[in-house]
Amino acid sequence: MYRKNKGKGVIQLDFMISIGIFFVVFSFIILGVTSYLTNVKGTIDIVTLRTEAFSLLRSAETDFSPSGWNGTGNISRIGLATTVKRFRIYVNNSKPFYINQSLNVTDLGSEIIRLNMSELGFQRHDFNSTVIYDSANASVPYQRNGDNISLAANVNSLAVVYFTVYIDDDSNFTGASSSVSGSDTLNELVAAPEKIEVLQYNKIHRLSISSYSNVKNSTQIRSDFNILLTDTLTNTAFMNYGDIVARSSNVVSLEKLVLFQNSTGGIRRGKLLVRTW
Repeated sequence: MYRKNKGKGVIQLDFMISIGIFFVVFSFIILGVTSYLTNVKGTIDIVTLRTEAFSLLRSAETDFSPSGWNGTGNISRIGLATTVKRFRIYVNNSKPFYINQSLNVTDLGSEIIRLNMSELGFQRHDFNSTVIYDSANASVPYQRNGDNISLAANVNSLAVVYFTVYIDDDSNFTGASSSVSGSDTLNELVAAPEKIEVLQYNKIHRLSISSYSNVKNSTQIRSDFNILLTDTLTNTAFMNYGDIVARSSNVVSLEKLVLFQNSTGGIRRGKLLVRTW
């Protein structure tokens, strides 16, 4: 009897050890599966955040939908872009470019440059959305008269200077015309216009005054988001729209270098930063 009971005790001990090993292994399996599912969910969340961040970043390339959205009511897509025409004017103070070839080449203190916008193909141009910059990226005053724009340039003998003209056809700014005087001595060269994408001030303003919760809900963006537009020359925020960025969450951040219009129609270099969480 003693030996029989001893054998039964050994069997019970083996059984308990087996059960213990089973529970340890089972716990590790559960822990591994839970960790795997958590990682999968985290990966899916990050993919969703990235997708919505990319969608918001495309606001630098698209228009609002509907396009006539004025900052109130529902909207299905955020879009800040407008198409601007850009071209350059080259002023060469050398003999071949003198209108009167009998004149000697000399410094020109106020050379008048005249542009007929209709002849250049801008039948729908907006004078109030026209800005001109010199080669140092400084704004240049100009005078408008009908379809004509005139500006003055200081050009040293044998020097070449250029100006960059931007024209938008769907903005609305205060007129910037001023009196310009001088003499028309040279033939200028005007480069072919090109189309570029610019973040339009009117659209930036419309988004800035809109309700964040309404925009978020009507565009069906599930993530919280923030859109920050910074002037890279002054390193100052021009627009900060959306929620306060979370500090304890997965945050996806995407950025894009852009050109944008300021409140006077000036073209500025900027950085568009989109964050979702």
